[in-house]
Amino acid sequence: MSTQTGVLLAASVGLSLLLFLVAFLFLIIFRRQKKQYQTLKEEKLIAELKASKREREEIATELHNDIIPNILTVQMILNQPDIEQSQFVKDCVKILKATIDTSKELITNLSPISIYGIGFQKAIVDFIDSIKPNTGLKINFIELDDIHCSSEQNNYIFRIIQEIIINTNKHANAQVLDIEISMKENYLLIRTCDDGIGFDYSIQSQSSKKGYGLLDMQNKVEFLKGFLSFNDENKKGTQINIKIPLTNN
Repeated sequence: MSTQTGVLLAASVGLSLLLFLVAFLFLIIFRRQKKQYQTLKEEKLIAELKASKREREEIATELHNDIIPNILTVQMILNQPDIEQSQFVKDCVKILKATIDTSKELITNLSPISIYGIGFQKAIVDFIDSIKPNTGLKINFIELDDIHCSSEQNNYIFRIIQEIIINTNKHANAQVLDIEISMKENYLLIRTCDDGIGFDYSIQSQSSKKGYGLLDMQNKVEFLKGFLSFNDENKKGTQINIKIPLTNN
């Protein structure tokens, strides 16, 4: 009887060890696959953002090198003294000037702000000033700490805050937008709050036009290894909290 009990006990122990080994191997495989998936996801995100950045730079270069010079040439021709300055010609010159101004603004918005040697703080202030005549949105930009970051972070942080301003202006029906930036340890904290209609992030982030801007913003935050959260209370304005680890490289 004792021999049979010993055999059963040994079999039980052996089965337990086998199950433990199978579970352990499954856990290792699962973690490895999860890590591989995360790596592929990050690589895909980086590739998409770099492709988007390259496209923006190519468009800005084409505007600067080809389109604007051609428009300027036409403008100069129409402004020649021997050209009859009819109302039609004057209207054309006026339209050309507006087109040149718009193109220059597009170049500024599409180009990385690092090429101008300015920080995202000044770039945001300049962007706010540029849209102020065309919007009723009051934007309060509050800088609590002196913040320094790498050139790459500088560009992406500007685009993130710019996207928040654009989304708020277009979709929030807000009167006031507060943007506050500060430092905590080695993290940049971005807090924004508006008095608009609010939205359901789970819906807007899927397929609507608003969702593309939000998704792009979230991708940029993830690329910077940061964290982003929205308020959960709909129709009470929108609050956004972003936390990004900073480097000076």
